Amino acid sequence: MDDKKFWQNVKVTDDENDCWEWQKGRFSNGYGMVGLDYGKTGSAHKYTYELCYGEVPLGKVITHSCDNRLCCNPLHLKAMTSRENTQDMILKGRMKIGNHIGECNGNATLTENDIISILHSIKKGINNSVIATMFNVNPSAISKIKRNITWRHIKRV
Repeated sequence: MDDKKFWQNVKVTDDENDCWEWQKGRFSNGYGMVGLDYGKTGSAHKYTYELCYGEVPLGKVITHSCDNRLCCNPLHLKAMTSRENTQDMILKGRMKIGNHIGECNGNATLTENDIISILHSIKKGINNSVIATMFNVNPSAISKIKRNITWRHIKRV
């Protein structure tokens, strides 16, 4: 993707302290998804970092000081180790230590009410892809719910 086209997909404001949110596709975890060369995809915030600061240092991940997964404001992005990122999540209360089931899991994009609705849709025979579109997730997430691999603690209908 060329730089000009990339920035056309970011809602840049006049205030450099604001979050500049990615306006196009998202991964199931809520991060912005940008199309790269050869049909590959990448994270919009990582792409922003590389445009503005260069290659991501070895052993580092790109994090948001604002905790907004769609933010592409270069001033909100920094490189840190996975361990530092985890410590930051714990300090900010974004990662609960202990119970990581269902909505308590920091990676959860669905709620327990969503899962109940999904299970009803599955029971009605609605296609996984249709259900996935309804809840803005990948069809594989619906398949895992259907096969009782994820969200096993929710009573099946």
